[in-house]
Amino acid sequence: MEPLLASASFLLSFLLFFDLSSSASPPHISLLFESWCHQHGKTYSSEQEKSYRLRVFEDNYAFVTQHNDVPNSSFSLALNAFADLTHHEFKASRLGLSAAAIEFRRPNLGIPTTLFEIFRLHWIGGRKAPSPRSKIKEVVVLVGHLRQPEPWKFVSDNHGIDTEEDYPYQGRQKTCNKDKMKRRVVTIDGFADVPTNNEKQLLQAVATQPVSVGICGSERAFQLYSKGIFTGPCSTSLDHAVLIVGYGSENGLDYWIVKNSWGSSWGMDGYIHMTRNSGNSEGVCGINMLASYPIKTGRNPPPGPGPTKCGFFSYCSAGETCCCTHHLFGICFSWKCCESDSAVCCKDNRHCCPHDYPICDTKSNQCFKRVGNATITEASEKNQSFRKFSSW
Repeated sequence: MEPLLASASFLLSFLLFFDLSSSASPPHISLLFESWCHQHGKTYSSEQEKSYRLRVFEDNYAFVTQHNDVPNSSFSLALNAFADLTHHEFKASRLGLSAAAIEFRRPNLGIPTTLFEIFRLHWIGGRKAPSPRSKIKEVVVLVGHLRQPEPWKFVSDNHGIDTEEDYPYQGRQKTCNKDKMKRRVVTIDGFADVPTNNEKQLLQAVATQPVSVGICGSERAFQLYSKGIFTGPCSTSLDHAVLIVGYGSENGLDYWIVKNSWGSSWGMDGYIHMTRNSGNSEGVCGINMLASYPIKTGRNPPPGPGPTKCGFFSYCSAGETCCCTHHLFGICFSWKCCESDSAVCCKDNRHCCPHDYPICDTKSNQCFKRVGNATITEASEKNQSFRKFSSW
């Protein structure tokens, strides 16, 4: 977006949300906002943007306070890491709403940023099991920005997927590293759908393994959820995918233990308790409407190659290339990893190119290869192939 258009867009957003003639935020709100910014590492590009975010924060503060003042509510809200976003901004960035993509049985469940995210969960008896003395079954569940059951089909067709440890979820928009598709640590043998709106069978499935479900995550209270048993209200228009990892009861209320993908600063370390046995066949936020889980009976693929040793204390994952970033007298003192196998390390000590396009052009940020007397680049892949080294 051009700078002029970006400024106009921001100004329009500002005008739509606030009355410019309104008074400044109360001092205690401003102090709270400064403390919140420090806690969550928030910085803004201009004083105008910071002022705008302060007013959004103040509006969310009023919403949180109003809800928490309601007596006998089973859940509470808080000024979490999303408290400087309007509800519209939050939905647009976290839910990936696409009404045209929604079908009755196969909605496009939005999880932003990556093709897939792997949850490795310890499980026992239908409840999240923290005790190492219990009989624990480790289950690997994949939830994707795809229509179910496409995530399961992807794992099966690819003959396995990588681990979260080797290819972690980073919570921001980046290009997928296709080389990681070759890292096959665990696979599945099939998948099963839970019958729609059948909470009894959903409970039976959850008692065996975590279950991927679709929900409506677009309520404002969901954005600012902190703790307790979430009871809504919310619609049943599915727009988000989460993982049921257990169940329980508290003060006469039954609930699901649900893992979200918005990071540990949201909810209870990334989890939410959602009411179960609500009396509505669709479940709270439609949680009973679309559920599926992988079937695992066979063995995992044989272990692949281990990490590559770069120096005395430096390693890169299998399928990555060690690149030296600082050296003296032919001795390397600092290494970084290029997320490509047998890659070429560029002389700027910050980028790398794949082995089939080994010529670095750090000025144009492209990788080339020589064909005969000519030098060409693969236009469709040029942005993906020229990479910065990953951090340790």
